[in-house]
Amino acid sequence: MTKALIIGGHGRVAQMATAQLVDAGVEVASLIRNPDHEADIRGLGAEVIVQDLTEVEDWSAILSGFDVVAWSAGNGGKAGAEGTLAIDRDGELAVISGLESMEKPPYYLTVSYLGWDRLDPEDDGSSWAAYVKAKKAVGKRLTGSHLNYTILAPARLTDEPAGAYDHVENSREAAEATTSRELVAQVLAEFAQAPAQSGTYAFIDA
Repeated sequence: MTKALIIGGHGRVAQMATAQLVDAGVEVASLIRNPDHEADIRGLGAEVIVQDLTEVEDWSAILSGFDVVAWSAGNGGKAGAEGTLAIDRDGELAVISGLESMEKPPYYLTVSYLGWDRLDPEDDGSSWAAYVKAKKAVGKRLTGSHLNYTILAPARLTDEPAGAYDHVENSREAAEATTSRELVAQVLAEFAQAPAQSGTYAFIDA
């Protein structure tokens, strides 16, 4: 049985992906920060690891034993630019370092955004600029690593139901494109069960 760890497991995408993976027979563990959310995750059929990801000293110990690790954590602008860099950049880079230290690291999935490798907005101190900086740092680190990984690159997220979608080039202009959160969860669950060659997978609502 495939064993998957979802980091940032209480987010909307993560919870939908967890439910889909559990239904598919995958053994899922979910890393969350807030113990008050533990019942929500257990209700989805997943195990729970309560841990502040910014305070982990040895990621390899947490990641050991899993076939797939998926990053779906993020500051979401709640703590400003500084919090975004601490979680979305430094937190994820620490996970990648943990994977790189392992003899047989699991397959790694991370949720980024369409055009992560080209968009370079003005560094105005905003949470969005920090998010772009964080995802670019993570993407560059992964592309230079020996890990087997997929960077999922959706467009602007919506709460619409998942429907048909198009696989597009990551260089596509994203001004009018959208991707439903439910679709991101669906694609994440699909890749978790059938790992692909390393690279970026960009997709939008059809």
